Amino acid sequence: MWIKNKFNYLFIISSTFFNFTQAQVISLGHTHLVQSAEFNHAGTQIVTASYDNTARIWDAESGELLHTLEGHTSWVTSAVYNATGSQIVTASSDNTARIWDAESGELLHTLEGHTGEINSAVYNATGTQIVTASDDGTARIWDALTGELLHSLVAKELSLGPPSIYSAQFNATGTQILTASQIGKAYIWDVSTGELLQTLVGHTLGVNSAVFNATGTQIVTASDDSTVRIWDAETFVLLNTLEVHTGEVQSAQFNASGSQIVTKPWDSTVRIWDAQTGELLHTLKVNAGEVWSPEFNSSGSQIVTVCSDNTARIWDASNGKLLHTLEGHNGIVELAEFNAAGTQIITVSRDKNARIWDAQTGKLVYTYPIGGYR
Repeated sequence: MWIKNKFNYLFIISSTFFNFTQAQVISLGHTHLVQSAEFNHAGTQIVTASYDNTARIWDAESGELLHTLEGHTSWVTSAVYNATGSQIVTASSDNTARIWDAESGELLHTLEGHTGEINSAVYNATGTQIVTASDDGTARIWDALTGELLHSLVAKELSLGPPSIYSAQFNATGTQILTASQIGKAYIWDVSTGELLQTLVGHTLGVNSAVFNATGTQIVTASDDSTVRIWDAETFVLLNTLEVHTGEVQSAQFNASGSQIVTKPWDSTVRIWDAQTGELLHTLKVNAGEVWSPEFNSSGSQIVTVCSDNTARIWDASNGKLLHTLEGHNGIVELAEFNAAGTQIITVSRDKNARIWDAQTGKLVYTYPIGGYR
């Protein structure tokens, strides 16, 4: 479980984040905004990435600072573990990514070659490869053990200029990579050869996100052109175009089974779609204010959203009905996320508090002061 926030403090609840046997509020020691925080798979460590040019590894039980990962010369935009928790890869606006030993904090490899800010760096499922996405218009595949550059993914039209690659993602088997581009296209690449397999054409403005479903059979893309498009990941055929949002669509995500898609717009609504037919199933909206940042729970039965009225809300994903309004924050709620079991929700607010809620009853369980919003 990880959260992005704008605090210099991270709220930590025991080694599994949502087993609330003890509460801690710890200063991360970062001197600038904390961009992301992520637990390793075992829940024993946390890695944070900051605009102070460092990432830091913490003991999840005690809050002890274990290692400061220093070397980047500009913002660290993300830091993620591999599946076993033995490595961390950091991405930075200094045009490099770095691979670190998660146990010792030792720098293992510096991934150099990009000529623009790196927006993301992620491992494949086995932790053997890394893909980086950059503002220089390329994605690159690296050997995670040696740091060797394996392939540079450059489409012909991208070689004419540096439109940003916003994201890059492996499919579940690690055989393909999907990239989202500023020029309104998504690209599917063969991991073993670096060959471009297909260009998904249809959006008229930048593609903000492109993701596979869990089985790798479908792709959903979200664009600034106010549409979401569903594609067959094997034939690359466009299956459906969802054209109902006004303004940009930030992201679209599948539920765990791949049967539904939830879209995250810039307008005041969240929408749930049938991933097979493209049918609009439900629109989630409130009487006043905006709704954003939808997240499915692990079973896909509920969705949590944050709202501009200082609340979060829990919705039934099967019928779109409002189940609970999570009231009590005195400032805008920045995020709301389920724990892995889907039994509890954490909300983080500009009122400098984190609150934990029972996802079934909507009852407040804990309130913790997490520190200063900037």
